[in-house]
Amino acid sequence: AQQVRAWLRGWALDWFGARAAHFAPALDVRMPAIKLSNARTRWGSCHPDGRILLNWQLIHMPPPWIDYVVVHELAHLHEPNHSARFWRRVSAILPDHEELRCTMRLEAHRYLIG
Repeated sequence: AQQVRAWLRGWALDWFGARAAHFAPALDVRMPAIKLSNARTRWGSCHPDGRILLNWQLIHMPPPWIDYVVVHELAHLHEPNHSARFWRRVSAILPDHEELRCTMRLEAHRYLIG
C-alpha cells in the first residue's frame, strides 16, 4: 500500500505540474512551486510566497476537476481572494468552472481513499 501511495503521489506531482505549466501563461503568472498536501478540508491552497499546495488525492479525480483546482489556485497568484475579479480570471480559462465546482462538492468524496 505504501509503494502504491508513493507512486500515486509521484504521478500526482508530475500531472499537477504539467497542468500548472499549461495554464500559467494563460493566467499571466510565473510557474509556481507545486507541492503536495494531505489536507483534510482543502483541495488546494496558494501561499503568499507563491507556492501552491495541491491535495495528492486529486489524482483520483476526473481531469477537468484537477484543472479546476489548478486554475483556481493559479488565479490566487493575482487575486488572493474570491472577489468578482478573481472569478472573472477563472472564468476566462474555465467558463464551466461553476458547474465543475458544484459537481466536485457533491461527488469528490467518492474518490477519496482512507
